[in-house]
Amino acid sequence: MDDERREQVARAVLDAARDENGRKRLKCAEAWGLAGRFDVEPIEIGRICEQHGIRITSCQLGLFK
Repeated sequence: MDDERREQVARAVLDAARDENGRKRLKCAEAWGLAGRFDVEPIEIGRICEQHGIRITSCQLGLFK
């Protein structure tokens, strides 16, 4: 993924994340939706979340709460 595309995806992730008690959070289903919308692997969304301190919540597999 080129830098411009990665920045576009990162901006969408940051816009979708919610601030709860001073922490950014993104629901797992929303992360999957963003991956589909931008045609990227879900791991890329996870990497962006990790880089920006965004916690993934409501995991569909029960891994993240």
